[in-house]
Amino acid sequence: MTITRQYSLPNCKLILQGLSAETDNPGDRRPPLSMLMNAECHFVGYPDPIVGGREFFECLVRRVSQYAQEFLSGVSAPEPDDAGASPVDLRRVEPDRHRLTVRPSGTGDKGGGAEPSNPIQLDLTTVQLFDLVEAVDQFFADSRTLPELSLNLKPVPRRHVKPEKPVAERIAPVAVGVSGLAIAALALFALPVPELRRPLEPNPGESAETQTGAEPTSGTAAPPTAEPPPEPAAGLESDLTPAPAIEDPEAIAELRQQLFEDINQAWRGPVTFDRSLIYRVGVGGDGKILAVEGINDITPEEEAQIPLPELQYRGVGTESAGEPRADFEVVFDPNEGGLVEVNPWSESPEAVVDLETDAASPLQVASWREQLQARLEDIWTPEVYSQFEEELTYRVDVDGEGTAIAVEPQTPISETAIAQTSLSELRPAPDGMSDDPSPAQTFEVILTPAGEIQVNPLPTEAPGE
Repeated sequence: MTITRQYSLPNCKLILQGLSAETDNPGDRRPPLSMLMNAECHFVGYPDPIVGGREFFECLVRRVSQYAQEFLSGVSAPEPDDAGASPVDLRRVEPDRHRLTVRPSGTGDKGGGAEPSNPIQLDLTTVQLFDLVEAVDQFFADSRTLPELSLNLKPVPRRHVKPEKPVAERIAPVAVGVSGLAIAALALFALPVPELRRPLEPNPGESAETQTGAEPTSGTAAPPTAEPPPEPAAGLESDLTPAPAIEDPEAIAELRQQLFEDINQAWRGPVTFDRSLIYRVGVGGDGKILAVEGINDITPEEEAQIPLPELQYRGVGTESAGEPRADFEVVFDPNEGGLVEVNPWSESPEAVVDLETDAASPLQVASWREQLQARLEDIWTPEVYSQFEEELTYRVDVDGEGTAIAVEPQTPISETAIAQTSLSELRPAPDGMSDDPSPAQTFEVILTPAGEIQVNPLPTEAPGE
């Protein structure tokens, strides 16, 4: 069965189609795409996509990543010797225009009797370019698609940096500074050396008023009074000292969900640690991470693989002193490719209060959404969605295991098309929504004629409403 993976951005969409290897597990819910057969790249404003095979896709992601590095750093790397033979090229033609050139296979510098086809050229805006870069980043973050393909970016050597000013202009200030220093040294050399006198202490019997302004005449000189040592700089522990606590349950629930979404969005890439990393994280009322403390002796190598250091607010100190804060326990689990769990902090584990007793945690909802998305990707194939010209909207209930237990069409066209989409396989009975068991979470599913699958969690009604 053909596997389709799609990475969609507002101005760019990357679609990969391929097969799984024979050694892969056939019962896997989201089997890996190991053999790429076709790659398509769509851009807004261009009706026809650029299409190619494995060689085209590898050259595309490599050239796009290299060009983005050059564009952001302002340093251009030297072109390789085989640049003219590469099927993909990307160059800057205007400050806000970037020309993507795709040469059909077999039209390089090699000789041949066949007449070469004309290359395809697309002038992309900077917004379209960085949507393409984001799509490529999403592909590399997906460990279930071409896992053997990796990207090795190297820093550009400093010798390729062009000086902004000529050498003469850059040396002139140094010469002027040296001359001025020499003149100042000659002027200071002519000044007399000042005489140093040791200060004398006043007599112990004199009053403070007498000592003020009076010239000391005798007495034994005492060592100067030592100034108190400076207080240590505020560190990790001082950031986590008791502060006014946020006690509103609704505010704590919102901060908990925001913290989970921020960490989950920023945490990408494979991990090498094999144990759970536990942190105590303090969050301000505006959602900023004010304090971070590792709990289970976390090494620098392990901490370098998680996003907390880059998410922490760098203004911690005087600006955040006394600011109300909510503390959370954040657990990074390396299993299943890396999961995040966020719970309210408590010194006693059994005293942790669940803020969402009647609702699923954000982590559970995200896990169920991913399972449902993977199931729909197998159903909503190009052969199916090409038959429809309107969006199909459904309401899908899942149980505590993330299994869909009911599907309800939300529009007449959705009811008519449910047989063709095979969504009826997800519900146990043809009579609509199921009452028993009660759903743990409800999602809105939108299937578009362009092949996009949108899965959005719907608010769960509290008991008695």
